[in-house]
Amino acid sequence: MTPWQLAKETEHSHQRAFFAWANCAATYGFIWASNPDAYSIKTRQAMGRVLRVSQSQLTFMFAIPNGGKRDALTGAMMKAEGVKRGAPDVMLPVTGLAKAGLFLEFKKPSAKPKKTGAGGVREEQSDYHTFLRSQHYRVEVVYSWIEAANVVMEYMGERLRIP
Repeated sequence: MTPWQLAKETEHSHQRAFFAWANCAATYGFIWASNPDAYSIKTRQAMGRVLRVSQSQLTFMFAIPNGGKRDALTGAMMKAEGVKRGAPDVMLPVTGLAKAGLFLEFKKPSAKPKKTGAGGVREEQSDYHTFLRSQHYRVEVVYSWIEAANVVMEYMGERLRIP
């Protein structure tokens, strides 16, 4: 399935779509991953591997399992294992433009603020973002997989944008 097909109206579906895009970008490059037609098997076989070293760094990006509803026992076990409330959803551990790395906080598309403001970011998330920024990380709140992909491409010096 393509990222366009995976993305529904939930935060988690957009995060799944984003990782589908990132996996394609890490393998074939930003240009191909950002083209809806590139996800067919026939097209991928024809295009081969055309990527820059920087795009392969996407393979090191990971999700932080701190969100979602869980029962009390699972929540307690995760807390004991070090999961922190307020931590962003995704980290790209690649330095860039005087930043130590990139964190993404996904929010459902319908939560996007009409005006400048918090846009669904809880207080503990805002505090965590402030701390990360003080440590020279870039932190972005995104409302779709396309917005997240564009942030990643811009962070990695790519001029391409998905409309």
